[in-house]
Amino acid sequence: MIQIFCQSTHMGIDFSGATKDDKKAALNILNNKFIAEDIKMRHSWAVKSGHVSPYKNFFISDKNILPIGFLPFVEHYFKEQEIEYAINDLRRYPAVNKKFVKALLQNELDFGEYVPRDYQLQSIAKVVKNKGGIIKLPMGCLSGDSEIEVMVDDALFDILEKLDRE
Repeated sequence: MIQIFCQSTHMGIDFSGATKDDKKAALNILNNKFIAEDIKMRHSWAVKSGHVSPYKNFFISDKNILPIGFLPFVEHYFKEQEIEYAINDLRRYPAVNKKFVKALLQNELDFGEYVPRDYQLQSIAKVVKNKGGIIKLPMGCLSGDSEIEVMVDDALFDILEKLDRE
């Protein structure tokens, strides 16, 4: 079985427990599916003369690593080829202040004159549930981007509790 170890930016792939067929199929996927052309390189002297390829492979074969963002695609291709694998997620996520999130979602918090809109509460809940994420909002258009940032910070990094523990 192939072991995939997930870290913060890259995943390491360990073939030591894999069958020869699984390893061969996995390497074929990793070496051929994660390639992109750098179109800026098309007109460079090095590419035109054949010294450098304009294609970049994101799988670094001498270290058996791939950027973590490709994990869903690796899973898809491995399942498609019926390759046995296991994911070992070594990433660490911030602790969630469950009391704050519960109070936030039940509108039990006092924000003074500011009242969070439903879409703001829903976006915060999704970020907390997924242990991170990006909330896309226009800035400076009264969309509440600063308020959402503060509420997410409060939900994920309960600073007062940390200071009380230390």
